[in-house]
Amino acid sequence: MKSIDKILLPTLTAISLIASNYTYADNTLLLEEGVNLIAVNGSEVNSEKLFNGSNNYKLPNGSNQILVNYTAEVKKVVILK
Repeated sequence: MKSIDKILLPTLTAISLIASNYTYADNTLLLEEGVNLIAVNGSEVNSEKLFNGSNNYKLPNGSNQILVNYTAEVKKVVILK
């Protein structure tokens, strides 16, 4: 059993170190209707992306700063007296 532990532990450690170098997350921002993306991380979003009808944007890993414009339509107004 000790000989298996001597081989298994270093092998698993090496595999985890190699795998951690290739692990990354793909960050996707999904915007709902009425939300328009204006800028990401201080850079203006180009008009081609803004008006192509897509509401999915890929963002770099880590923290991101976004600027959006939100438009809402009021369908019914109730005035209380």
